[in-house]
Amino acid sequence: MSQRLYLPREQVFTDLGTIGAGWKLNSYEMGTTTPKATYSNTALSVANTNPVISDSAGRLGDMFIDDAKTYKLVLTDENNVTKWTADPVDPKTFSLDDFDPRPTSFWGTTGGTSTAYTLISDPIVTAYSSTQTGFFACHLDCGADPTIAIDGLNALVFKKYNGSGSKVSLIALDIVSGQTYSFRNDGTDIVIFNPEHPANLPANTDLWRGLTYLPKQITISNGTDTDHDIDSTAGNFQFSDGSGQATITALTKELDATWAAGTNNGGLFTGTVALDTTYHYFAIYNPTTGVSDAGFDTSITAANAPAGFTKRSEIITSVITDASSNIINGTYIFDKSGYYFNFPTPVEDLSLTTLSITKVDHRLTVPEGVLSWARLNVHLNRSVQVAVLLFGSGDDDVAPTISNSTVYVDSTSAVQKNDYPILADNGLISYRSGSVTVTRFTIHTKGWRYNY
Repeated sequence: MSQRLYLPREQVFTDLGTIGAGWKLNSYEMGTTTPKATYSNTALSVANTNPVISDSAGRLGDMFIDDAKTYKLVLTDENNVTKWTADPVDPKTFSLDDFDPRPTSFWGTTGGTSTAYTLISDPIVTAYSSTQTGFFACHLDCGADPTIAIDGLNALVFKKYNGSGSKVSLIALDIVSGQTYSFRNDGTDIVIFNPEHPANLPANTDLWRGLTYLPKQITISNGTDTDHDIDSTAGNFQFSDGSGQATITALTKELDATWAAGTNNGGLFTGTVALDTTYHYFAIYNPTTGVSDAGFDTSITAANAPAGFTKRSEIITSVITDASSNIINGTYIFDKSGYYFNFPTPVEDLSLTTLSITKVDHRLTVPEGVLSWARLNVHLNRSVQVAVLLFGSGDDDVAPTISNSTVYVDSTSAVQKNDYPILADNGLISYRSGSVTVTRFTIHTKGWRYNY
């Protein structure tokens, strides 16, 4: 900053009241005889002569100085006879820092990383104080447990108050890019008064989600390479551990290539794509860099996610590969609580003419590792009475009867149930018949439902 230098004497005169033409104003470092420059412009780029010589009216012209500096000024006549000395001369403008306590004001916009912010305030502060309050704008979504260093001072930890008045740590996305936050330096920490996630609303409750969860849902579709790519839309996702949420841009990730950051890059967290395998698709977040991305893992907890990406969504969707290690394609329909997947043509998952009268486990073409509602077309054809019962996850093993059977024929007939829902655990269901021989028993899987 710079400002006009106001002299201790506005106009110079002799003792007899005549104009002091040609008089000299010498400028020095405070308390010394070391010359110190003044300037003729506000940019402080054009230095005046030192001393500055008064004109015929006894005036010295424009003089600008750095308002953070302090001067010694000595006025002499044209014969170098000292008329007065002013030491020190402090040109500083009145600042917020001249108040005690400093009034609440806007301190500036943050810099740094999502867990180690910096801030250069205007005006700057030279020391922390428990009387400091203000506002700042955030440039980057925060990670968990962020800190802030103001004006080159040591870093202080961000905190927020819980419902009992105690300070607790910030979670990821408690402060987000583009928003302004009020704070107090309490002498130990920087306490945020308006975090995105109030601490008295637990992060993993429905109340918290209903009040604060960002609304734009991520959805997916098959990519340009429909055998191996998945397109995901831009959106928002909540971390599976309930500690926060993040945004994500639209991405295309490749199942048949090792994960690399960004769109149109590999998406497989570990290994190489395999045949007849379930891969779960996750949004992931790096709290240190503030970067979101996505990818595939056989682990239902994204245990093989890239280094640094310690936060993840719940499973957004799951894809299954066929005998050629290609994605089995279909249609995805998303809603607030999960998604439906529909095969273009139902997949024949079972076709038998001999059944067991004891329970048999059978794997369907639905995701492994999770609970999902399989949607089945079940067909039974036999010439005499028979009942067949399907068992889902949690169902008791009981003998099929007319009253409890999934499908039942009483005579020469065929029966079919369409869109029959059954809860498959790790892709498995079970079946049991009241008779060993049937003409035909088939199960076609139409798709599945997965609830978040």
